[in-house]
Amino acid sequence: MAEYRRLLAETAPSAGGGQRPTHPPGSFGALVSDYFAAPEFRARAANTQKMYRHVLEPLAEVHGHEPVALLERRYIRQ
Repeated sequence: MAEYRRLLAETAPSAGGGQRPTHPPGSFGALVSDYFAAPEFRARAANTQKMYRHVLEPLAEVHGHEPVALLERRYIRQ
């Protein structure tokens, strides 16, 4: 149980005071939020995190409500 709680706390989204909108499960915004909470993202250098946030946060703000299932490879390449 202790390990479960540790992992749960490690992957829980940080409390930002309600500044960031919550997105529905399966949406692009939820994917971005989950990525920012992931240990793999948090293990990156601070400058890398800043750069990734600089790119992904505006995309999530505009397209966060859209389902990830509709995201096509051509959009990622653009």
